[in-house]
Amino acid sequence: MLLNPSFKPLKDETLGPKLGKICSDQAPERLRQAFAKGMAPGFTPEELLMGLYQLAVLYDELFDAVQKTIKNLPENVLSPLASRTDMPGPVLFLLSEMDLAETVIEAVISNKNTPNEAIAHLARRVKQRLAVFIADNQKRLLEYPVIIENLYLNKFTPMSVANRIIELAARHRLELGLDAYSEMLKALDMDPPQEEDPIDAELAAAELDQRFATIEVSALKFISHEDEDPEEIAKTETAEETHNRIILSQLPVSAKIRLAMLGNRFHRSQLIRDANKVVALAAIKSPSITETEIDEYSKNRQLSEDVIRYITRRKDWLKSYRIKLNLVNNPKTPITVALTLLNFLRKNDLASLARSRNVPQVIRMAANQRARQKT
Repeated sequence: MLLNPSFKPLKDETLGPKLGKICSDQAPERLRQAFAKGMAPGFTPEELLMGLYQLAVLYDELFDAVQKTIKNLPENVLSPLASRTDMPGPVLFLLSEMDLAETVIEAVISNKNTPNEAIAHLARRVKQRLAVFIADNQKRLLEYPVIIENLYLNKFTPMSVANRIIELAARHRLELGLDAYSEMLKALDMDPPQEEDPIDAELAAAELDQRFATIEVSALKFISHEDEDPEEIAKTETAEETHNRIILSQLPVSAKIRLAMLGNRFHRSQLIRDANKVVALAAIKSPSITETEIDEYSKNRQLSEDVIRYITRRKDWLKSYRIKLNLVNNPKTPITVALTLLNFLRKNDLASLARSRNVPQVIRMAANQRARQKT
């Protein structure tokens, strides 16, 4: 772990004179080293924690010792410290970035002094119970929407909770930085309406969470085959895997979109073929998608025009010669885009296009003309 560069030293009035002397560069080095190791007679646990933070911020060479000391503090000491309403926010932020007991992290989350940035950091990595705990604080989520983004991308956040926080963002017209956020908003009107009875709603949420978790677990088979063709993998799937594929197809739109964001190559290969273009677009917008996948998708004539059109708008993907060539050969590519891409093709590929019966005549004619110009 590296110290967050945004951490700033505490003010003198916050530290007090005793801690100020220990942390000063005028203090003997051995005294600072001893304090960093937890040898601080005469100081309260609160003073110890604030002093450790100050030393970590001011002296890079002491950070490892400070981190070890904090991690070795008993849970029944550190949790109450993290709960104190007078504990400075930066100190709580430091605790949020460390691998500490769940009760300590829960205390950090509960503390009103904890900066929103720290909560956002935790939202990306905590397990299910604390993810739900963070999601329940709507005030925090609305103040700092990055928390919503990180909760959504946390695989431990239940699907029903992910739906709830996206609905919250939509109600308050928040702009989120999530890939496929526009598709997530559209999905809100496509999924079945929520059960009115609280008990029925809770049961429906639990069922959705279970179905989504089942799909995630089923992905483990494919993780070791990321470089293989998903269609070839599918040929050898078991009855259980076929069942899981059916479950995937029956997921509500919102769950398919989230799976497109969090899933692996196999999931994306299934979802990009979904009949619902909102799901297909979410798959192509996945932050985990690779250029190898784009190479495959750009030549796939079975994909929707919306997906192909999205590929043509990504300048980073169009740096690849193979992708440009695939798009020109794909009849789903808009004619105007294909004609522009012809300018970047080699003579032999232009000649092949001029003879191809799988592309529109206007492309064949333009390819023939450009091939002659390169003679």
